[in-house]
Amino acid sequence: MLVKKAQKLIIFSLLVVMFSSTLSGCSKQADSSSKESELKTRTVIDIEGRKVELPKEVKKVALSLNSITQMVYMLGAGNKIVATQTNIKSIPLLVKIYPNAINIPAPFDTKLNSEALINTNPDVVIMDGESNDALRDQIASLNIPVVTISFQSAEKMRDSIKIVGQTLGSEEEKKADEFSNYYNNNIKIIKDKTNTLSEKDKVKVYYCANNELNTEGKNTIVDSWIQEAGGVNVAAQAGVEGKFKDVTLESILKWNPDVIIVRDAKTKDSILSNQDWNNIDAVKNGKIYVNPKSMYLWCVRSAEAALQPLWAAKILHPDLFSNINIDKEVKDFYIKNYNYTLSDEDLKNIYTQQQ
Repeated sequence: MLVKKAQKLIIFSLLVVMFSSTLSGCSKQADSSSKESELKTRTVIDIEGRKVELPKEVKKVALSLNSITQMVYMLGAGNKIVATQTNIKSIPLLVKIYPNAINIPAPFDTKLNSEALINTNPDVVIMDGESNDALRDQIASLNIPVVTISFQSAEKMRDSIKIVGQTLGSEEEKKADEFSNYYNNNIKIIKDKTNTLSEKDKVKVYYCANNELNTEGKNTIVDSWIQEAGGVNVAAQAGVEGKFKDVTLESILKWNPDVIIVRDAKTKDSILSNQDWNNIDAVKNGKIYVNPKSMYLWCVRSAEAALQPLWAAKILHPDLFSNINIDKEVKDFYIKNYNYTLSDEDLKNIYTQQQ
């Protein structure tokens, strides 16, 4: 009887040991698998605060906008771009510096060509996240990671370039940090002087967006650089908020801006050919300026947004900023960020948009 009990006890003990060993083996295997997964992936937090899991090394990126494409080139990762927007050919300077850009597949247009995007096999899509939930969800449904950025304000713009750098890799992240420091320093240089201006010394500015009766108000990157440069955005002052807002000529006549800055050269021609604008101080005094455009529009969403406060400050307060050599700043920017030396003809085209 005692022998049988002893045998049962031995068998039970052996089973316990075997079971424990199995559990231990499974646990080690799970730990090993988890660590292996961690080594192969990393996490980036996008502008919406979403945690996006990416391959450890991102080799191929798809970009929903030309403005983002330009940023990726600036960060030195043009070789990683596998998809972009259809109208990339409409940016002559970009194509001049990076001629292979015209050969990049372009699945992003007014609608996404899902099949074309899948065929490029990107590791990640970087896209503008402002009011684009449907596009983000459509891409995510293709099992492609999506990182969103934003151009809504100067602060979000700088944060977004850092996110783009983090998404691309460590070298690009370093360049993004350098760019952000340069951008911040330019703003500081300007604001150190414009913050001392009295309200009466600030210049009233009207900005033309899609056309002469379309503008941008509060909570936009345009309002940010106007204020930084020592100006007052007359539309924002009147309560206009957000991007691409239609206004009336009667309102503009009432606001009577000292300076008009237009996004496109054709808008300046439209204003000058319409005598209804002639009683506005900016028109009477010949102070209508075409905003520079190079790799992309400086005034809204581009890497050249870092140059915009310098240019705008020179326009609004030339005496206050006589020490700034904007030509030199632009040329130095291109050498550093694109390894390209701008010619005098290039500069002229940038300032007049004759590209």
